[in-house]
Parts: sequence; structure tokens; C-alpha cells
Amino acid sequence: MQFLPWLPRRNQVKAGRAAPPAKADARCYSLTPDFCPPTSGLAPNTGNRSAARRIRRGEQRITASRGAATISAFQSLQRFPLTSDLRPLTSGFTLIEMIVVILIIATLAAALLTASSGVFDRARKTQMKNDEIQIVTAVNAYYTEYGKYPMENARQGTDTLYGKSNTAPGNEDVFNVLRAIAAGVNAGDALNPRKIIFFSGKDGGSRPRSAFASVATTDTQGNPINIGAFVDPYGNAYMVAIDGNYDGTTVDSLPYTDLTYGPGNTVRVGCFVESFGKDGKQGKAGNNVYSGSDDVLSWQ
Repeated sequence: MQFLPWLPRRNQVKAGRAAPPAKADARCYSLTPDFCPPTSGLAPNTGNRSAARRIRRGEQRITASRGAATISAFQSLQRFPLTSDLRPLTSGFTLIEMIVVILIIATLAAALLTASSGVFDRARKTQMKNDEIQIVTAVNAYYTEYGKYPMENARQGTDTLYGKSNTAPGNEDVFNVLRAIAAGVNAGDALNPRKIIFFSGKDGGSRPRSAFASVATTDTQGNPINIGAFVDPYGNAYMVAIDGNYDGTTVDSLPYTDLTYGPGNTVRVGCFVESFGKDGKQGKAGNNVYSGSDDVLSWQ
């Protein structure tokens, strides 16, 4: 349809004629060219087209990011299964695992107790050896001071063993003299008139350990221990042998079968001290063998 140049434009439209085509510089401001109908004759805005492409790429990246987050969350749920109350499941030990753990702990505890027991026994043996050396030193010091051993006159001239379990005399006869205690054979300070203290120690009450019995008690064999007796770390009285005949040797009235003695089972010392150890029996379980036993001898 063509316009009549001699009529005004509005009159031509009113007359039912078609509108003139759009000017060449008109633009379609839709973001997508699809919204600019080709029949409109409008040219799409190229700047808006670039903006549309950027928006579409941004939407694609956002969609991809949301998808990755969803997948990651789903994988996390698979790694941590949920119970009905939305709490993580907890795993426990099986019966076999618990038994194995208990057995391991019991084995370690037994090994520890055995090792600690051995350490304590060695410490007690060391303490016994020290006690015995001090006793011998005190007896020799008394001899140096008085020119005789701390023995009552009735026993002078005979080697005597003091402190044998359930056998008189007890070792308190020797220690009352060495401690300057006016009791027993030293009543009235008869054997230590100068009241010199040659030996001292602690009072151990009814359960003395490396101490003096301050009350009557019993040893590991159930035999009596008198007040004033000096006992070893296991609670047995120390045995003190003294050279009463002053010949430079002392008879061991309880000899060991595997030790070498002089004539008549004598030891070439003026005094020696012995302890039968934890079990209170000579040798190992009473076999009179020194080797392998827990006995402690001052002269060995």
C-alpha cells in the first residue's frame, strides 16, 4: 500500500491505509531479538543483545554451582547415615574385641606386678645387707670399747647364735646391750655400764620391718618375737652369731650345704649376721642351699 503524498499522515491512517514503515534509526529495546518481530521493521539493539548473553551465562553458572552443592550435600549424607532421629550412628566394640582388650590389659598388669615385686624384693635384700653390716660394726665397736663381746657372762667361752626363730636366746639380748637399754641381760646396765649407744634404730610396733619390736609379735612362721628384738624387712628376727670363745672364728650352727666353711663349720670372723629372707626358711624353701635363695649373709 502506498501513501498519498498530498494527504496528511493522520488522514491516511483514518482512511484505513497502512502506517508508514519505521524510520531507519529506530531500535527495539527488548533484551532478546526474538521480541522484536520482523514485521515491526525495528532493528534489535545490539548492546542489549550482549547484556542478554551475559545474563544467560551468569544464570548457567549459578545453576551449575547449585547443582554441585546439591551433589556434595548428598554425598555427605551418604558418608554419615542418619537414624530416625537424625543423629549419627555410633559403632561399638564386639564381644571378641572386648575380650581381646581385657586379655591384653590383664597381661600387662601381671607383667607390671611381677616387675614391681622383683624391684621391691631387691630393695629389701639391699636393706638387709646394710642392716647386717651395721650390726657387725656395732658388735666390733663394743668389743673395742670393753675388750669383750656383748654377751652375758654365762655364755662367755662359747660361740652363740642369737635370734634363731622359736629358739632362745633371742637377739634382744644383744641389742639391749648395744642400745644401752637396762633390760634383760643388761638389767642395771650390767653389760654396758658406760651407757654407750653402739646401735640405734626405729621402733616398729607390732609389725616391725627393719626395726625393733616394741611389743611382742610373731615372725612369718608364726613363732614369737620378743620385745626389743631387731627384725628384717620381712618381719623375721636377724640371727647374730658371736665368737664367744675368742678364737677368731665363729661356728655356723645352721650351715649351708653349698658353702665352704672352716673346720667345724666355722667362719673366720668374730661376728656374722644372717637372714632367711621372705619365707623365713633357710635356703630355697628350706633346702639349706644358699645359691638361688633369698637369704642374706653378712659374710657372703
